[in-house]
Amino acid sequence: MLKYFLGILIIQAATVAMTLAAIKSDDQELWLAVFLLAMILGLVTAFWFVSIASHAKKDALANAKDEFSREREKLRVNAKRPDLSAKVMKKSAKRPIVHMPVPASNWARVLLVLLPPAH
Repeated sequence: MLKYFLGILIIQAATVAMTLAAIKSDDQELWLAVFLLAMILGLVTAFWFVSIASHAKKDALANAKDEFSREREKLRVNAKRPDLSAKVMKKSAKRPIVHMPVPASNWARVLLVLLPPAH
């Protein structure tokens, strides 16, 4: 926002100065010259603002790319690090399966889960 403030002040000051100079004269050509000069000044200022905005956009894009590349590198490093849950799964796969006795009241549920439905 402050980037544009200086340009706005310059164009306002120049326009006021030209208008005050033209008011003192009744010459129609002077008014035309002041009008054209104000238009040119406004156009140059507009290009200046576009340039400032373009550079700000490029800087923001570069910062975002840097941030994303750092995050991507962090994800790669974390992906290469051995996963703790994978170690636990490997250890549990090596242990023998111990069959626990099922209480008699739960046998009906176990059979319903294990037996396929009759058609």
